[in-house]
Amino acid sequence: MIITLIIFVVGCGYAMYYTKTITPVPSHITPLKVMEIKDVKVSGKANYVRSILLSELLASKRFTIDEHAKHHLIVSIDGYRAGYRKYIALSGQIVDASTNKVVWSAAISGVSKKYIDEVVKNVAMELVKEMSGLKK
Repeated sequence: MIITLIIFVVGCGYAMYYTKTITPVPSHITPLKVMEIKDVKVSGKANYVRSILLSELLASKRFTIDEHAKHHLIVSIDGYRAGYRKYIALSGQIVDASTNKVVWSAAISGVSKKYIDEVVKNVAMELVKEMSGLKK
């Protein structure tokens, strides 16, 4: 019975699959200014991604949001597909605004058959989890 259920759930394809290159943000970087999201693929999801990032960064208790922070989080939507297998790819950088030097960078993508907004949310949440160094 249990094995049948596991096979059914795995076979549904509704799991999230991630590809990511992310390291935790250096510990001295706490306040962040979250810049507007660059929507390279014109997905229409930039505001949605930004709102999730802001919420998750605050919930992590690792970061604070400060419009005057020295470090700016810049995120781009680099890939997007809302078809049968929904997909989104994000890349991020933290830039020291005083030197314009990139001090951290990452890339993540996720694919699933879930609703596209759920895929977008899961990928953004996973990005913040990895940024924070949190393991769930």
